[in-house]
Amino acid sequence: MLVSRISQLTKIPFGTNEPLLQRALAAGGIGLWDYLPDSGFIDLYHNVISFKRLGPGRYYGPVTDFLDFLLPEDRSSMERLLEQCASGAESVELEFRVSSSSNRTVWLSCRGNRASLEDGRIRYVGTLADVTHRTERELRSLQFHESLFALARDPSVVASASLAETIGSILTEVGDKLEVTRASLWQFVDRDAHVLRCKYLHDTRNASVSADNIEITQARYPLYLAAIRQRRTLAVEDALTDPLLAEFRDEYLPQTDVRALLDVPVFVRGELWGVVCFEDCTSTRAWNRDEQTYASSGIDLLMVGVESAQRLKTERELLQTRERHRAFVQAAPDPIWCIDIDPPINVTETPQAQIERLRTQARVTDANAAFMRDYVLTDDRIIGRAIGETMPELFKGSSLRDWVDRGYRLVERELIQRGRGEAPANWLSLSLLGVVEDGKLIRMWGARRNITDRKRYQSLLEHLAYRDPLTGLLNRQRMVAEITDVCTTRARDAMPEPAAFLLIDLNLFKDINDTLGHASGDEVLRQMRHRLESVIKDTNAVAARLGGDEFAIFARDVGTGEGALRLGEAVGEAMREPFLIANSKFHLSASIGAALFPIHGTTFSELSRAADEAMYHAKNTGGGTRLFSRATVVFEQKKLGLLARLPAAIESGELTLEFQPLIHVGSRKPARMEALVRWNHPEYGRLAARDFVHKAEMSDSIRQLTRWVIDNAARAAKAWQSIAPGVGVSINISPRLLGDSAIVAHLQLAIAQSGLPTKLMDLEITETSLIHNQDRAAQVLEDCRALGFSIVIDDYGVGFCSLSYLRRLPLRGLKIDHSFVQRMSESAEDGIIVQSTITLAHNLGLTVVAEGVEDSASLVQLQTYGCDFAQGFGIAVPMSEADTQEWLRARVGNGNGSTARAVTVA
Repeated sequence: MLVSRISQLTKIPFGTNEPLLQRALAAGGIGLWDYLPDSGFIDLYHNVISFKRLGPGRYYGPVTDFLDFLLPEDRSSMERLLEQCASGAESVELEFRVSSSSNRTVWLSCRGNRASLEDGRIRYVGTLADVTHRTERELRSLQFHESLFALARDPSVVASASLAETIGSILTEVGDKLEVTRASLWQFVDRDAHVLRCKYLHDTRNASVSADNIEITQARYPLYLAAIRQRRTLAVEDALTDPLLAEFRDEYLPQTDVRALLDVPVFVRGELWGVVCFEDCTSTRAWNRDEQTYASSGIDLLMVGVESAQRLKTERELLQTRERHRAFVQAAPDPIWCIDIDPPINVTETPQAQIERLRTQARVTDANAAFMRDYVLTDDRIIGRAIGETMPELFKGSSLRDWVDRGYRLVERELIQRGRGEAPANWLSLSLLGVVEDGKLIRMWGARRNITDRKRYQSLLEHLAYRDPLTGLLNRQRMVAEITDVCTTRARDAMPEPAAFLLIDLNLFKDINDTLGHASGDEVLRQMRHRLESVIKDTNAVAARLGGDEFAIFARDVGTGEGALRLGEAVGEAMREPFLIANSKFHLSASIGAALFPIHGTTFSELSRAADEAMYHAKNTGGGTRLFSRATVVFEQKKLGLLARLPAAIESGELTLEFQPLIHVGSRKPARMEALVRWNHPEYGRLAARDFVHKAEMSDSIRQLTRWVIDNAARAAKAWQSIAPGVGVSINISPRLLGDSAIVAHLQLAIAQSGLPTKLMDLEITETSLIHNQDRAAQVLEDCRALGFSIVIDDYGVGFCSLSYLRRLPLRGLKIDHSFVQRMSESAEDGIIVQSTITLAHNLGLTVVAEGVEDSASLVQLQTYGCDFAQGFGIAVPMSEADTQEWLRARVGNGNGSTARAVTVA
């Protein structure tokens, strides 16, 4: 009855099939209720949970009796909700608690809306949902906040002179709240951050465990320390399987029983100081964002407490004796000085008057050795001299004025000190502290620090943030900011000063990348930098690499179409010199689109879109430079046209497959052929998968495309079985289809029609595809595995999945991303990563394919690592089906597995 009434009131199309609606509600974890205020009776369908005193199913009776099932402290809240119903409220909602049949406290969310019966009486219908997980997480987050506030308000923690007491209090509290077994503080003892030494250790199992003589060194744990030096928080779910902790499995993990850990880097004044480790020795665990944020905040508070303890200790020591204070000042590496003011200056005078008095009334009474060294002076030449003579730079700028305005306290004001002669300028951090007694300024303490290295590091970070790492040109982010700043400033004028934006796309770059490999393509991009810089030299213009083979120039002083075309012609002229790549000369050209500010746009987005359309017009009309014209807008039409034409292209046979081999590393014999789709477009020529597959994934066209690839890959693989028995095929499955069981059915159909055994077809999926809809994806993959298909993770290492997560999936193997493989011969860390991944994958029963093999030396190195399979341009480029069969025939014919003759693919 209740279900039927709800169905009628909500117009849910289940009214004629109540069991179906009941199953749907049960599956969604939702209960229903119907309440008549005038009768006081409630009709409840509560399959959400099993109440301690109310079994699942239906409850119909007085609402006052239902209150007995709630926890006593929540009954008054439910009574107020009933009062709202009695008063005719439009909607009501409440969260309350009950005890489940397993004696667990459960939070329920009750929501309802007012409705009317045919006789005009009021009734309320609504839903009941279990929100325990969300509520408990909110409560836990609240506990974290209250813990931090309590620590921050406790003077014995953040204002203690005892460093050990501060560290112990905070680490113990944070460790207890995180429910970990061990909490420890480690400090780098060398400048290079190669040695970590344990300073404090709290172990809930053994209070007597000592932190003495425990060290983590670069020689023994290079991977771990490299990760810490990258300033990363390490949240490891399973210490026994995570590749980053492979170095710890021989000694540290067996000795400590650590199963999961959360390691947070510690910074002091912006410099990496050490790390705090929270370790769970009971079981694996996933560290959620709240826990990581709480841990990081606790560490920040710890550093405040540490710095406070150090400061209080220093102040206490300074108060003990003048000599100790002087020894401290003298030993300080930064210049420190003391200035006495005689006669004292009245603080009620104007700031400018006080500053003028300081010139003659303030004299140096103490200075440390670092001060003497900086000023190249001795005690007898500095003590007693007026600061107007000794430190005239103090009176430049606004430092002293700000010091007065801020209550005679100035902390770390950054200044530039010009070098003497040809010496370079230095960045300084200036701190000033005034001493006021009885309304008069009597003394000033000063200190300064050379922060030139820190500023250089900040500059380097800005360079990394705003420069393309491959070419050194500005990156897209910086170019967007540059154009935005100029456009915003000039747009304020009634007659804005014009500027030009050029978008440059390299012709034939894809052919070089596909035939010679990514390394050769990267070299082309690096040489482009020098050519663009030669064009804009001595002009008010900047150049950037926006991504791929796309470059841009923003010329602030070019304001006419003729000027923009001349600039584009200069770029074309600079490209006439051949590019020297792999000891061969290549002639490349560019298609260039130009747009003008403010005529064609007043934002980066508008200018980029206009230049993009002009560039595609240039590409379609033979290259060169084209100025944006609304009559030649083609870009959006092309993009939409590709998507609209794809189904017809499949039907008309414009699509084709190419195959790239995967070989056994040991025998060099073929094992699989990866199927790669190509589109022979009648207007745009030969398109690689990256040119249209992504667009297809935005619509249902991806389903038809994937079915076509599966059918033709299975047919081709069956055909070459007579040439190379047992050599299978691998295909890429779109992330969109991992949640669709229809893909399983089509795989079965393709296998049945082609006659290819399922064991000879591998399904490749990316790590990223597993991040979303994990449960559904796992089920589809399990269904595929059950049918005999092999599942392989593609591009492993560039996503977010750890091996510990992958082992839960029905996988046969993984492919290490080409970026690691190509760098392993030059980078020891990348070599370690590749080797560790292979070892750990084997331990999990997975086979390993190395992508991006460019040369035989890489193959030999992979063989020493125990890698199973390899793929890359150094083995073979993608080939047509006919060339694939020829390649297999030649390869299989060599019994010793030696390299067959090369097959040239256009």
